Amino acid sequence: MLEEEVERLVEERYRSMIEATLNTITEYTSRLKRDVIFRAVDAKVAIREGRAEEALKVLDELLALLDTF
Repeated sequence: MLEEEVERLVEERYRSMIEATLNTITEYTSRLKRDVIFRAVDAKVAIREGRAEEALKVLDELLALLDTF
């Protein structure tokens, strides 16, 4: 009986940890996606305004960021 209770508590604890980890990953991924979109828009605006060097810098940063995955 005690062993079953311990197993149940351990399962609950691990389930809670896994759920928290998945929530953190989801939040991080959403923030990363938003950051990439904003930076791509910044690069596009820079290109339209004739600021090619700035656009290249932003695009290089994005490529470096994506390379980390």
